[in-house]
Parts: sequence; C-alpha cells; structure tokens
Amino acid sequence: MCRLLLVGLLSAGIALPLQAQAIVFQVDRTDADLPDADPGDGDCEVAGRGCTLRAAIMEANAQLVLGSTQYYVLLPLDADILIEPPALPAIDRNLAIQVNAPNAFQPPPVPAAQRPRIRAGFAAMNLLSVAPGRTLALRDVALSESLRAVSAEDADVIAQRVRIHDNLGIETVAIEAQGLLIEDSEVLDNLSDNESVYFYCHALRAQSLQMRRSRVQGNAYLGSLSNRFAVCAGSGSLIEDSDVAANSHHGISGNDLLLRRSTVRDHAAGAALRSSPQTLRLENVTFSGNAAGLQGTLTDDYLVVEIVASTFVANGIDIDLDKNDLFAGGTLWIMGSALSACTFPPGLTRSTNHYNLAPLASTCVSGETNRIGSVEAAFAPLAGNDGRVPTHAPLPGSLALDFGPPSAMAGCLEHDARGFPRPHDGDGDGLARCDIGAVELGAGQVFAHGFED
Repeated sequence: MCRLLLVGLLSAGIALPLQAQAIVFQVDRTDADLPDADPGDGDCEVAGRGCTLRAAIMEANAQLVLGSTQYYVLLPLDADILIEPPALPAIDRNLAIQVNAPNAFQPPPVPAAQRPRIRAGFAAMNLLSVAPGRTLALRDVALSESLRAVSAEDADVIAQRVRIHDNLGIETVAIEAQGLLIEDSEVLDNLSDNESVYFYCHALRAQSLQMRRSRVQGNAYLGSLSNRFAVCAGSGSLIEDSDVAANSHHGISGNDLLLRRSTVRDHAAGAALRSSPQTLRLENVTFSGNAAGLQGTLTDDYLVVEIVASTFVANGIDIDLDKNDLFAGGTLWIMGSALSACTFPPGLTRSTNHYNLAPLASTCVSGETNRIGSVEAAFAPLAGNDGRVPTHAPLPGSLALDFGPPSAMAGCLEHDARGFPRPHDGDGDGLARCDIGAVELGAGQVFAHGFED
C-alpha cells in the first residue's frame, strides 16, 4: 500500500524543505520475501496480496518522483523479516525504514523487544545496500545474520535506536558509510574474518562519524592480522556518551576526533584508541582495562593531542605515542586527568600539563601543579555511577578530590562524564574546585545532554 503526503519540515532525522513530498509504503506481509508485482505502478503489492520489505524497496526505486521526495517504509511491531537470496536491491532513493506509528514522521521510541528484526539467515549477502549519494535512515529496527548489515560506502546512514548484532562477514560487518550518524544504538557481537590489508575495521567504518549514546561491544576479528579496529572514524568525527568495550584487537581508530563523556574499556589485546592523529581531544573520557590506552604515531608538526578531565586506570600503558623522525614537533596537552602508567613520548618539543594525578614513575606529568600518587588507590572500581557509561569515581578522601583546574578559565569543564555539573566541594573545605578525572564526586544530577534515562 502506498500513499502520497505533503509535509513541512521533518524532524524525524532527515530534514526536508517546506512542501516536500513523502511517499509511504506500509509493510503488512512478513511471512515471505516476495518481489513487487509491478514496480512503478505506485502500489507496493506482491503477487497475491500484501507489501513486503523487498517489494517496498523495489517500488520506491521505480518511482519517477525525485528531487526532495522522501520515502518511508513502515514495518509492523515485533516483525521477523527473513531476507532470502538474491540480496535486496540497492536502495536508490532517500529512504527511511522504521516502525509503523500513528505519526510516521515522528515515531516514538519502541521497546527493544518489540523492534522489527531484519535478518539474512547467515546467507552470504549484505542485508541493506545504499546507492551512491543517497541517505538511508533506520529507526527502531534490529539487523542481523548477514555479511554486512548496511553497505553504504558512498552514501549516508542515520541509525537511531538500532541494534546490529550477530553478523558474520569478511570486511566491515555492521555499517560502512560515507557519513554515519548513530544514536541510542547497539553494535554487538559481530564477527569478521577479513584478511585484507585494506579493510581493517570490523564493526563500524565512516569517513565522518557522529556517534552518541551508543554501545559498541563484543565485536571480534577472527583473522591473524594486526591493526584491526572495532570503530574507524574519519576527519571531523565525534563520539560522545558512548561505551566502546571488549572488542578484539583495538577499539577506535580516529583522526581529527573529539571523544567526549565516553568510556573505552577492556580491549585486552590492543589499544583503546590507536591512530596517527592530526588533532585529537579527549574530554571526560575513561580508559580502563586496555592493553594500552592511547597509542599511535605522531606524524605531523601540527599534531595536537589534548586530554582533559579524563581517567586512565588499569591499562597496560596509558599513553604510547611514537615519534615519527621526519617531523620535529607536536603538542601533548594534559589537564585535570589521572594517568596510572604513562611515559612522556620522545621527540615532542612542546607540552602542557597541570592539575593531574600520576605516580612518581610517570614522566607524562611533572611540576608543582600536579599531584604525585597512586591512581589506582584514588579511584573506585568501574561502575555505573548514575551515568550512561561506566566510570571510575574518585574515592572519598583521595588525592583526586578538589585538585583539578580551579576555574573554567584554567580548564575546569562545566560537566563531568555523567553530565553532572562541576565543580563541587569534594573535600569539605568550603571551596568548590574540579576533581581530577572524568567524574565529579558528589555532584548533583543535572544532565548536560538533557536525558536522564
């Protein structure tokens, strides 16, 4: 079934101009994967009866209405859609696949147990493919059992409240896209056995990545090569309020990356974040239980690595940056952070570090504006701490309390990793000052990101 609607500005994720057209296909048949009977006639209908996901994509691709038209494919709640060979046609329209709701343009969040499931039954094919220059939006769906859940190398993908799990492929298994916005989503337990030297990301890969309030965990590379990553983010990327955990090999590869209010943990066989960055900024980030925290090669005279209000605990090594001998400079800037095992990278000509906590053996921080002592003794074990991601909270009476930057001008961030306000008087002396690390002890529950659940 198809209907044509006129809408104004669309606030469901893809902005449309005023008076843009929206064509809606409602999937009402999920017991078989059948093609559209007459693509281009305006009706999504298979031979016999009903509209399948395959038929909806075929009918959208066959429509002659182009320009600013947006296409919607609405799925029934709790549907189990098995895609059988051959693969679905590449999506060649700006298309949204989401649950059916009274307001298709602003669907409310759907409980995870009721989200429609789209799967390939482990057939050797991609699940959803997107033609160059198009945008695919996915909302409140689950994708599994394919070689790759979404293939969009020259297209953009929006994934909101999406669960991508148990895909088994040979390259990037979850999503590969030119631009990727992923929010409130999970990428879990996907496996890649790729042996190519060119494809080195086994879960998510995007030239431009914006990831918020999401979890990437348990994704594994089964091959024998090194330098494999769960998440690869290109220039100008942002990861915030997210948990990247227990993926095989390395966690994140990112150049020109802002990592904020996030935790990267338990990468026992590799680094939490490894790259050759030009600019890298960490704000309220927790690195815990990794073979290495921040690792890579400094390859540019204009390299800037900024580490602000972050906590490095129980890593094999916190910061391991080799210097490329072809370049002379670079800046490592550490402020208000705790580092339990860090050696100053050789070859850097400039660095700034104040209000940090590190053991005596550390050469990353020095000077009277820093505190020397045990980081492990200053922080509690990893826990929820009323935040979106697990963090290490400073212990009462520890050296981390009220020794961070004394003011916003000196580098005290307005909120901690949970979105709670800084500073708070943690040592009871009547003076409020930022704590060292990603968590402000005793801060009230006022959320920077505007969400409490």
